[in-house]
Amino acid sequence: METNSDDTAHYLDRGYYLVLLVHASADKLSASIVDKNDSFRSQITINILCNVLLMSIFMTVIGSWIGQRGISLEPI
Repeated sequence: METNSDDTAHYLDRGYYLVLLVHASADKLSASIVDKNDSFRSQITINILCNVLLMSIFMTVIGSWIGQRGISLEPI
């Protein structure tokens, strides 16, 4: 099965918006956890963990909506 580059770009655009949405929330969450005087490594580590945590929550909910072929509050 051949894939069209336009189809691939369309799916990548959707993922890009999810990353932007999660990144803003993860920045706020990580800012509440770390202090400005903490080391750069600790700030980056907490930021990465917050991004991964929130991304996995969103992907779990979105994936269950796709699997159920409908949007409901059940997975939340």
